[in-house]
Amino acid sequence: MIIFAIIVMIVLAVRTFGFGMCAPGIIGMAACAASVLCMILARHSSRRIIFNIIAAITCAGACVCIILAGKGNGGSGSISNREKMLAQISQQDYIDEAVKRYDRYVKKYGEDEQAKLSLAMEYINADMQDESRNILMNDIQNTSSKEYYLAMVEWNKRFNGYDLVGSVMDLMSQAVVDNPDWSWGYVILGTTYYEKGYPEYAKYYFTKAYKLDTTDGYAPCYLGVIAYDSGYYDNATQFLDKAWELSGDDAYLQSVITYYRQCVAKEVA
Repeated sequence: MIIFAIIVMIVLAVRTFGFGMCAPGIIGMAACAASVLCMILARHSSRRIIFNIIAAITCAGACVCIILAGKGNGGSGSISNREKMLAQISQQDYIDEAVKRYDRYVKKYGEDEQAKLSLAMEYINADMQDESRNILMNDIQNTSSKEYYLAMVEWNKRFNGYDLVGSVMDLMSQAVVDNPDWSWGYVILGTTYYEKGYPEYAKYYFTKAYKLDTTDGYAPCYLGVIAYDSGYYDNATQFLDKAWELSGDDAYLQSVITYYRQCVAKEVA
C-alpha cells in the first residue's frame, strides 16, 4: 500500500510540475503524503484499522486528483492554457509588456518557435527591425512553416521599401513548394503576380487556391477582378457574387467586392 501511494505521488508530481502547476495535483500529493503517514502510524498504533481506513480514503482521493490534474494540465486544459499564454504575447499594447509575457511563457513552458514568432511579430509591429530580423533569421529552425512565411511577409511589408512585391513573390513561391496544400499561400502569391502585371499567372494561383479551399472568399474575389480587367463581365459577376456569399463578416473583402460590382455595373449599363 505504501509503495502504491508513493507511485501515485510520483505520477502527480510529474503531472503537476512537468505540465504546469495546478491545485488538484498539489492536493493529491498532500493526500498521498497523508496516506503514507497514516500507514506508518497504523503499524505502531492500537488504532490500526482507523489509520488504514484513513490511508485508503486519502489514497483514493489522490487517485481522483490524478484525473483532475490531467484535465487541468496534461490534457486539453494544458493546451488551452498554453495557447492563452501564447496569445497574450500578441495582445499587448506595448512591446515591453509583450516581452514580459514572452518571458513568463518561456519560464513555464520553455522556448519554442511559436513563442519566438509571436515575439518577432510584436517587434515588427513596434518597428524594431533589427530585433525582429534577428529572431527570424537566427532563432527559427523551421523556416518552412506557414507561420514563418507569414511573419517574413509582414517583415518585408514593414521594412522592405526597395522591392516589396518581388521579395514577397520570392518568399511565397518557396512557401507553396514547402506547403503545397496551403490555399492562403497561393492567394498571397497570386496577388504578387497580379501587382507585377502577370494576370494569367495570378489567375492560375487564385484558381489553385479556390480549389484547395472553397470556403474562402478571397480567391473568387480576385478571379472576379481579373475577369473584370479582361472584359468578361458575366464571369466577373459570378465570381464576385460567390465571393460575397463567402465573405462572412470580412469588411475589407466586402468593400473590394462592392467596388468591383460597381465597376462591372458601369461597364454593362
